[in-house]
Amino acid sequence: MIIEAVSLSLVVLLTSQVIIGLLLGIPGIIIATPLTITIIVIIQKTYIEGYLEDSVEVLGQESWWMDFVPLTE
Repeated sequence: MIIEAVSLSLVVLLTSQVIIGLLLGIPGIIIATPLTITIIVIIQKTYIEGYLEDSVEVLGQESWWMDFVPLTE
């Protein structure tokens, strides 16, 4: 199992948990953080990179490449 850490603003995190929690109740609070991160990554990949044609560091992307070590002999 791969576990990655992302840096997310506390205001964004708490706001999403409150809004999604009000809409969906306790299950909404549980899925609020992963759903928020997924929405942010989709916006970054489709709108910023696709429409604006600007590069952006996707949440968690840099940490994945830093941990990657190719097998060499």
